[in-house]
Amino acid sequence: MGMTSAFINPAVLLAPVDAPVETAPGAPAQSLRNFAGVMPLPLNGVPLRVVIFCGGRGSSTIIRELIRWPEVRLSLLVNAYDDGLSTGELREFIPNMLGPSDFRKNLSQLLDFCSSEQYTLQKILELRLPNDFSGASFELLTAALARDTSAGVMPQVERMFQELDASRRTQIATFLERFADYLRSQPERGLRFSDCSFGNLIFAGCYLS
Repeated sequence: MGMTSAFINPAVLLAPVDAPVETAPGAPAQSLRNFAGVMPLPLNGVPLRVVIFCGGRGSSTIIRELIRWPEVRLSLLVNAYDDGLSTGELREFIPNMLGPSDFRKNLSQLLDFCSSEQYTLQKILELRLPNDFSGASFELLTAALARDTSAGVMPQVERMFQELDASRRTQIATFLERFADYLRSQPERGLRFSDCSFGNLIFAGCYLS
């Protein structure tokens, strides 16, 4: 008799079971004890809502797997308490801001790498600034991106930026300009840009907006 998910008790499927292990011919039968069963999807057409509590990249493998399932409605709750290295400096520079790196890393996992534009966006978010990058360099780069011109400060960023659609370029440039405004308003406080994630600056501008 055929059986569909309508006749299956999910609690039974999720309960530990003994799973047989394939062995060589003639060898004694073996099984994995307390092996978790698998719940079939979809559950009568009802979306399966999944919430993951996560930090940076610790849940990346399961996130990438779950977003492949159209039946899954995935939500991420990000703790965002990272305060190391450049993220820590940014949090000190902008009081009360949570760590942007955790948000950036999780957003990168949700992007569709089959889309050339989203793949480019992921590269922009993850790009690290060179060690000799300065506040003045950031001002020049931000002004060039906002005007769709070239400053020659970081040619690779300028090239990738042109691969994004116009609305996304405008939004990112707005966030960067907002961060630049804040930077100019804090002349007595310095910020080291060396090895800082470019995406962290975008998220910082988003927070300030």
